[in-house]
Amino acid sequence: MIELKNISKKFGSRQLFSDTNLHFEGGKIYALIGTSGCGKTTLLRMLMGLEIPDSGTITPLQNYRKAAVFQEDRLCENLSAMQNVLMVVHNHSKNDLLDQLKEDFKQVGLDDIYQKVSTLSGGMKRRVAILRAMYANADIIFFDEPLKGLDDTTKEKVMLFIKERIKGKTVFW
Repeated sequence: MIELKNISKKFGSRQLFSDTNLHFEGGKIYALIGTSGCGKTTLLRMLMGLEIPDSGTITPLQNYRKAAVFQEDRLCENLSAMQNVLMVVHNHSKNDLLDQLKEDFKQVGLDDIYQKVSTLSGGMKRRVAILRAMYANADIIFFDEPLKGLDDTTKEKVMLFIKERIKGKTVFW
């Protein structure tokens, strides 16, 4: 269980959280919904340990493997799409891994897996970031606007890909 107790967070004069208490059970999917600027990204950043609340406590998550798809893609631009994904892969049989990766790249509509990330379009980079998060073998996955920049057809492909890989994981979307 992930618990936030009496969390307060303020940016300048803007109060995003005030004595807020939240509980999240493991293995479930949580969709954070609200208007722009209401604190969704800040909540994700606090859960990831990237942002510190002004007061209150959050269950420490250091014993959990975490992965994230941020609003920005945060890829290694000088590496290929494949290299960006491989950098998070652990405990996979190498024989099966490359075939599976190639299949997954195709499933999300990416064909040139050895192309340098710096030459990819925004939507292509987004899909590489998603693939990397899915291959990180995380217990908790954080998605911050993961489908931005994708057309409807590609969104559908990517959602089908994600859906199969998040079963049993704790997900914040």
